[in-house]
Amino acid sequence: MDQGTGNGDSDYTVITMTAYDQFDNPYTHDFSLVAEDDSCFFSLTAGGVPISDVVTAPITGTAQVYLSCMKAGPQTISIYEGRTSLAGQLSVIVTQVVSCEAVLSVTGPDSALIISSALIIGLDNPVFTVMVQDLTGNPVDLAEVSFQDQNMINGVDRTSNEGGIVTYTPTPYTTPGTDSWYVQQLGGTACNPQYFPPLVWWWGVNCQATIVSLSATTLPTDQPFILSGTWYPSMGASLAGATVMITIGENSIPIILNNDGTWTYTIYWNPIYGNSMVVGVSLPGSSEPCEFFYTVTWTQPQPDCQTGFSALWLSPPNPESDTTPTMYIHVLDNLGNPIPYVSYSFFSISRGGTAAAFSWSGTTNINGFDSFLCPNDDYGAYADYTQATVTGTASQCILAYTVAWTAPS
Repeated sequence: MDQGTGNGDSDYTVITMTAYDQFDNPYTHDFSLVAEDDSCFFSLTAGGVPISDVVTAPITGTAQVYLSCMKAGPQTISIYEGRTSLAGQLSVIVTQVVSCEAVLSVTGPDSALIISSALIIGLDNPVFTVMVQDLTGNPVDLAEVSFQDQNMINGVDRTSNEGGIVTYTPTPYTTPGTDSWYVQQLGGTACNPQYFPPLVWWWGVNCQATIVSLSATTLPTDQPFILSGTWYPSMGASLAGATVMITIGENSIPIILNNDGTWTYTIYWNPIYGNSMVVGVSLPGSSEPCEFFYTVTWTQPQPDCQTGFSALWLSPPNPESDTTPTMYIHVLDNLGNPIPYVSYSFFSISRGGTAAAFSWSGTTNINGFDSFLCPNDDYGAYADYTQATVTGTASQCILAYTVAWTAPS
């Protein structure tokens, strides 16, 4: 029979006994029943009130009792006549019943308990351990246990050893995330799943050794801001496939690490950044916070009015005085980079204070260019000395151009 309380169809057995006198005639007599183990008990009905004495029935001399035992294994049942004389013995085998409540733990390869919510990628290799027990807490050999993950795609069955132990090593995560597992079929399919603590995987970062380099913290708007660095894993950990996150305000830019942990990213100035911006560098999913923040100050680049850099020119170059040609301006710095959004003022020196005086103010576009119409305004067919003063910067420079007005043809 199975171990149990006697209420199930298989966790009790019926003992039928008949008393005979010296003439082999059935007769009524009082007997006491004693089990080898205290977990066993007798009753007149299945799962009924425990008894210790039974009286055989008149005429037939028979009696029937139910036996149940919680402890598994061989049990000896002794029947005494009048509590003193041994009348007989029975041997019963009580079969183990697997309890639905197994003992679960998560250990490392060295059998030490680990914290499953702080697993390091490339370093930790957790092992699920299940101790299968019977109804009295004793180990169960050859019990079937089914391991299953949250995605229902990595199930595996295992059988307990003689100590009731079942182990399983799930495949470790290679990127940060949470993996949930449970075991089932302990004691049969009627058992509810038992869940292990979630396995939470993190990058193991050696933050103190991590290097972040900046091209500069103050630079002109026409020069790039270059970030670079190297992330190092903690001892034994892996950062293969890790992503560095660059944050500028509410914007986030992911950068995948190279195989050697290096990375680089270039930021070009944008009007939305204004005069300064805060740049954050972090590695999401790290076991411990490892973040860096830098304030970058953008300055207006300085124009260079030397020949070969910034320029002022007219198209066509020798206009007739009754036409309206176009004046162009291109502002560059001393590296030859165009300066966007820089203001300038233009006027004619030759026509200054006359009725034909002309002036113009403007701002270059993102490529450092701008243009405007330059009328003659009855100045006539004369040389017209003009200049543009580039302003709005820490320094200013002057671009000169002579318009050679010609008489109408």
